[in-house]
Amino acid sequence: CYPSLGILESTDGGAKWTMSNPTTVFTGASVADIVVEKGGDVLAATSNGLYVSTDGGSHWALEAGTGWRNGSVTGLVVNTTVTPPVVYAAVHKTGIEKGVTNGGSWSTLTTGTSALPTTTTTDTTAALGIGPTASTSTTVLYASFGKRTGGYGGMWKSADGGATWTKVTAVPDFTTPSYAYTGIVNGTT
Repeated sequence: CYPSLGILESTDGGAKWTMSNPTTVFTGASVADIVVEKGGDVLAATSNGLYVSTDGGSHWALEAGTGWRNGSVTGLVVNTTVTPPVVYAAVHKTGIEKGVTNGGSWSTLTTGTSALPTTTTTDTTAALGIGPTASTSTTVLYASFGKRTGGYGGMWKSADGGATWTKVTAVPDFTTPSYAYTGIVNGTT
């Protein structure tokens, strides 16, 4: 991505790059994550929301699935080993959203023995990691939260596709917000 100007795109394995910003959809937006799915759909997590392209990036639209709660998206992962793919997005002032039927229907993940923090408090940015499996019930997810004022908010793990979460203990405050997690919300990390 290229801050506030668009997404850099290569069609030759990285030998040459061009700026992609059709209809200036990414102007002024920070891009946190980009996911290209098997079928060619492209998802872009941006400070202006989650954008979806069904034609390889030529045209983009804001996510509009049932239950989607738009906001700055700071993390994005997809389990493409299941059909249809399951999308997980970290959304500012919401928490972790799970989109089934490739984002056709969304729900907020906040359950577990140590519930995920919503990003309405000091935890404002999150990065996501995934260990996809052929069953959503065994997909391993990690969510690492950063504090708006800087520093580490904590890490949570789910071993059942986001149905339950536990806080990972003894994780050191190992870095700054820009290293452990990404995203800029209204000009601040």
